[in-house]
Formats: sequence, structure tokens, C-alpha cells
Amino acid sequence: MCCNKDINKGNYTYIRFATDKLGSNFSKHRKDFSHDRYYISVIVSYIELDEKSPLFINYFSNLWINIYDYKPIVIVNGNKFILDKNPDNDNPDNFSTIENKDIIMNGWWDSSEYWKIAIFIGNELSNTSDKNNWNSLDSLEDI
Repeated sequence: MCCNKDINKGNYTYIRFATDKLGSNFSKHRKDFSHDRYYISVIVSYIELDEKSPLFINYFSNLWINIYDYKPIVIVNGNKFILDKNPDNDNPDNFSTIENKDIIMNGWWDSSEYWKIAIFIGNELSNTSDKNNWNSLDSLEDI
């Protein structure tokens, strides 16, 4: 019964980043001067954990996820699509930004046209909601 008093305080969320699935270069920061960390782990606890403890990293063991294994959802023309980045567009800061030759998949362009796949042929200054900046490779129209 002694430990239940902390449950009412709410959840504590801890987000950490690493350079590999083993937790190397463990940090609160995704980037610093010498590391770009592509693995993330999130711990939610009912009690506050001691972040200064040398054992703190153990809470994250075997919970690392490569953030690039997941494709972001983007909004184009007011609708949701899955974004698949072109390999040349590899700047981690633009992970969910549409760039030239990126592909969007599986979403409604408007109420009567569904795009299975389309490639962005515009540039960084182009409006992603302008249909002329897209090459729809597979769509269902007049639905």
C-alpha cells in the first residue's frame, strides 16, 4: 500500500534517443555535435524515475525503434497520405516534409478521386495542394 500514493500524481514520460538498437550514445537529444540518433525509446511510468542513476538506461533496453522504419502521415490538399521519401531526400530534419520526387500513397485527393500512388514533381517552393505539382501514377477517379 505504501507505493500507491505516487500513482495519483500522473504519468511520467521519458523519451530518449540512441545511435543503434543497443542504446549506444544514449541521450535526451536526437542530435548533437557528434551524433545523429535514429533510434527512439519511450518509457511511461506512474512513478518518477531517477534520471541520474547509472541504471536509468536499463529501462530502455530492447525497446529501441528506428524512426525511419515508419512512414509519416502528411496532409496534402486537406487529406491524409502516407509519405515515402526519395532516397536522395535524406535530410533527417525533413523526415515529414514533401520534397521533389517524394511519393504519397493511399489517400483521397478530393471527394471523388483516390490516389494509390503519386510522385511530387514540384520543388521546395511549390504548393503541395496544387494538382499540377503531382504525377498521379495510380488513381481511382469518379468514385
